[in-house]
Amino acid sequence: MADRIIKPDTSDNLILANAAGTSALKIAAAGGIVADGSVFPGPPGDASGTAYGGHILQMVMASESAESNNSASTSFAVFTNSMQVVIIPASTSNKILIQWCARLYSTVTFAVDFYRSISGGTSTANLSDENNGLGTEPTGDQTHSYWFLDSPATTSAVTYRPSAKSATGYNVLMGDTDRLTQIIAFEIQG
Repeated sequence: MADRIIKPDTSDNLILANAAGTSALKIAAAGGIVADGSVFPGPPGDASGTAYGGHILQMVMASESAESNNSASTSFAVFTNSMQVVIIPASTSNKILIQWCARLYSTVTFAVDFYRSISGGTSTANLSDENNGLGTEPTGDQTHSYWFLDSPATTSAVTYRPSAKSATGYNVLMGDTDRLTQIIAFEIQG
């Protein structure tokens, strides 16, 4: 049997026909497959291979098992450790989803947020721009998890760090030698 050459039709669709000459399998130029009349969508994206928004493009993470404080502040301040993530967005329309999980302790009520610094640009220790940040926490020793979706609108390096403040300026402690603290940044296609 001779090799067969399969060529796209005039619409750039690839059609495999059965012996009777009717279409048995069609691979559409715009993506997707049609077989026996059923449509199976192709991978997310358009015909050029560009993915649609909402996909995770990259992830960076930092973790540690140590205790640090936020330098006793009534304004949002970063913790004294160097735990941070740096991510470089591929597009100004992309978003960054930040997740932080940590053991936090204070003898007074405190609030937490994220610090953001854009290389060659601005920085803020209260990324949510809310007076109580991402929420206030009662006194005590508990493990907490926080999420924030940021729109940095840049392709420069962006640094994220946890920040906190307390009502009376008392230290907020983060981490412990026997508990892992993590901060993760995901770039989400816009």
